[in-house]
Amino acid sequence: MHLSQSDIDAIKVVVSENCGERAVVRLFGSRLDDTAKGGDIDLMVELDDAVEHPARLSSWLSVKIMRATQGATQPR
Repeated sequence: MHLSQSDIDAIKVVVSENCGERAVVRLFGSRLDDTAKGGDIDLMVELDDAVEHPARLSSWLSVKIMRATQGATQPR
């Protein structure tokens, strides 16, 4: 199950706004498998410079991306 174009666009905007224009986002994991159903969104964000608090940035991006892709409003 791949991501929708609106999800891709939202992820790019969130990462760009929070990490800069040069940040590169790569999708990996189950979302690359067309036969898989659902699953989380596994992303790798590549930056030019070291991050002082990577866990904090990862958590921040996770929340922002969930909200931007409407994941925060879907029932679990």
